[in-house]
Amino acid sequence: MLYLLKYIHSNKLALVSIRPEDITYDPFSRDFSLISIQHIARFETEPKIKMLPPGYIAPEILNQAKVCPESDVFSLGSLLFKCVTGKAPFDGDNYIETMNNNRCANQRHTLRAASPEIREFI
Repeated sequence: MLYLLKYIHSNKLALVSIRPEDITYDPFSRDFSLISIQHIARFETEPKIKMLPPGYIAPEILNQAKVCPESDVFSLGSLLFKCVTGKAPFDGDNYIETMNNNRCANQRHTLRAASPEIREFI
């Protein structure tokens, strides 16, 4: 995934939102693959927020800042949080609450939600 992001960023593009349903894992090759690119934007542009699913989007984009490589780093971090804890970091009771939590980077869950093995590893 990181090599893919490096390549995409070298072309002045960002994925904007990397969600669990956008990737797959092959246990035989032990490799992750991106299977869906739903939202891609050029650096220094403002993506259309109405089309973005909340939960894995950098708050600055939701607050109408321009796309940058760091936007994808935030998105990837949110994805890793879900992998570790089993819960999306900004989940709300509905779309609006999830969007507001994401916009403010208001984490409802902490690492206490992670399994004991993950907590011990961290």
